[in-house]
Amino acid sequence: MVRATGGNSSAIVLNVVDPAAVVVAGTVTRNGVLPATTSCASTRGVVYLKHETNSHYDVAFFITDCTSTTQPYTWSGAVRPGKYKASVEGRGYSALPHWLVPVPDVTITGPISNLVLLADCRRRGSRSKG
Repeated sequence: MVRATGGNSSAIVLNVVDPAAVVVAGTVTRNGVLPATTSCASTRGVVYLKHETNSHYDVAFFITDCTSTTQPYTWSGAVRPGKYKASVEGRGYSALPHWLVPVPDVTITGPISNLVLLADCRRRGSRSKG
């Protein structure tokens, strides 16, 4: 909050710095290999990037729809530079789990064209019954 005390409050200049977005693109793998797709009839999943310090920079990108069940799980979009907690979630006919799967953190400093997000589904935590 800025509070002007006395003087000319119209002379206050607020400089909001918003870093330029960069394009990031890549693929998602499951346990290091291309996930299976049984049909291209629906969205295959979502990539979530949660910024470490500024939630206004959080983004979500749909994995590109397929035209062939052997097509890679690609995604792309614009993000602000910074460190992100990344996760993926399967949808529709995807072999990705239909829950959030954390992937290694991602640091973005500029454009990236081949970022591979490894969804390691072998390390799923145990669930307790209540």
